[in-house]
Amino acid sequence: MKDDDKVVPIRSVAANDKKPDGVDPKLIEALGEFAAVLSQYEAKAFAAVAITDDGNVIDSWYTRISPAEMIGAIEMLKSDYILRHWVDDDDELIH
Repeated sequence: MKDDDKVVPIRSVAANDKKPDGVDPKLIEALGEFAAVLSQYEAKAFAAVAITDDGNVIDSWYTRISPAEMIGAIEMLKSDYILRHWVDDDDELIH
């Protein structure tokens, strides 16, 4: 799996692009892609966090995983997110 495949970017969409229930269609698509990656690589565990538009965490889910593995996964997610955020910001400054 390439590094670019690890994080699925989901951008906010305009209100008129949302389904009537307010769910971003790209979120549903990303969940399907996530499930496909779990299956393809025979993943044994996952962790996920649901966050609202204003940054509030509404729930989290995780499967049975050792504390060391969970902390490692969280650190990897933090690193990937921060790096991608800075790269995206740099790209915006260049263009």
